[in-house]
Amino acid sequence: MADTQLIPWKRISVEAIAIVASILLAFAIDAGWEDRQSNIARRDLIQGLASDFESLIDRTDRALAISDDILARNMELLQLLATDDRTDLDTLKGLLSSFLESSARLRTSLPILDTAFGSEGLGNIEDPGFLRAVRDFLDQRENYERLWIISSEIFYRDFGPYYRQRFGSIAAIRSQYGAMGGFLYPLPPEFALTADQLVAEFRKPELYGRLEHRYNTNRNIRFFMENIRETADAVLLALEDLE
Repeated sequence: MADTQLIPWKRISVEAIAIVASILLAFAIDAGWEDRQSNIARRDLIQGLASDFESLIDRTDRALAISDDILARNMELLQLLATDDRTDLDTLKGLLSSFLESSARLRTSLPILDTAFGSEGLGNIEDPGFLRAVRDFLDQRENYERLWIISSEIFYRDFGPYYRQRFGSIAAIRSQYGAMGGFLYPLPPEFALTADQLVAEFRKPELYGRLEHRYNTNRNIRFFMENIRETADAVLLALEDLE
């Protein structure tokens, strides 16, 4: 009978267990490292988004303050034109300047948020409340940007044809001195009107109606800026809950 060699099952079992344990340990270490890296990336994203939205809220508050001033001047001019009140030429020019210049322009870009969306970087933040707040914000931002484009078109559509017909160029109503100070400076000779003549000009139904339209557009722009402010606040609160 041939000699039978004994198989060291105990040693083989111990070695197999050791190998499996080392493999499992390696997987656990790798998974732990990935988890730590994911947590770090998530924390950095949350902090970056918070900084984004804090800056936006600050910009929005300043834009709203400017918008409120513009709307107040808009209403002052409309009331002046609707009554028999009189004013001096410089005051009237200032009111016309703030009326025909655009409402405060709000920069709504958010570098961290926009980059994260472009690279699907929000995937590691799955909180439903946060994602819902972001969607609401993006909807309001889109509404604002769309209305801003429309408001520029309204300006040239409402006032361009009139001034081209009256003076040959819309340049007659462009300001060289900024939003609050320079409508109709310098005046072309054919538009060197007195205060009473300017009032009479803008009391004409075709112009007064366009001024009302401009006021309503500026008011709508402010409305959407306020919506941006509210939804940005909601995102910021959601981010605080994630930290």
